[in-house]
Amino acid sequence: MDQFEEYEVETIIAQEEDGSETEYAVLDKFEYEGKNYTILAVVENEEISEDEYLFTYEEEDGEMVISSVEDEEEFNRVSAYYDSLGCEE
Repeated sequence: MDQFEEYEVETIIAQEEDGSETEYAVLDKFEYEGKNYTILAVVENEEISEDEYLFTYEEEDGEMVISSVEDEEEFNRVSAYYDSLGCEE
């Protein structure tokens, strides 16, 4: 069954460093330590990957602009916080 038929999913298109584009499903958004974070999964052939990715984001002109979490300590803190929320499937 097509995952998009079950419920409406917000998606974004991200420009990758190599110039290619990747479509992501926005699984969750949350704030932690004053920064906005989002959990994304790659969308291919209208199917949402089970792999989840953590990014920071800002809203610019009504659009979500994502950035990688480069700092490993920050990534670990935010991941642990998110896991503690019980949001993981």
